[in-house]
Amino acid sequence: MRFFAAFLAMLGVASAIESYKSVQCGRKNQYIVNTVNRFCAKTNMVAPSTYTRNGLLSLNTYVWLGINGNCNPAQWVPSAICKSQFFDMCISGNDLGANYRRYGRNNCQVWEVSATKSQHGGGSGVQHNNGLGKQGGWKDLKKAFGIHKRDDETHESMKEAENVEGTTNVEQ
Repeated sequence: MRFFAAFLAMLGVASAIESYKSVQCGRKNQYIVNTVNRFCAKTNMVAPSTYTRNGLLSLNTYVWLGINGNCNPAQWVPSAICKSQFFDMCISGNDLGANYRRYGRNNCQVWEVSATKSQHGGGSGVQHNNGLGKQGGWKDLKKAFGIHKRDDETHESMKEAENVEGTTNVEQ
């Protein structure tokens, strides 16, 4: 009986943390929260896959998110981890919550949140390129948001330095 009570307590704490992250992200961009909840509802998600490469465009077209990468074999992405990592990205992202990071074993997953508008205002809809796993898709999307090769190299060198120091923000 004690085990069951402890399990319920841990479940409540995990739910509260997810809720907190959702609220923090929602203050920045509620459209991301809605899209993350829809995308991460899939219970048998693996990355990369057709589903994760195509990602999901928000109903109002202001947000696109997806997961690409070169994991072999593809890695399972539990729904709770999916939400947690996307909400963390939103919280630490730019003014609209846009961000990209590497996750998974050996950082083989590339997670991306693209946003052009929030409930506070902004621009036009995301130019969605269905099937970003195809040649040029990710490059075109990064270019549209001003992320250039030099930024990728800087990001990668920072990640290498973090790994050398023994710290990394990769959740598994």
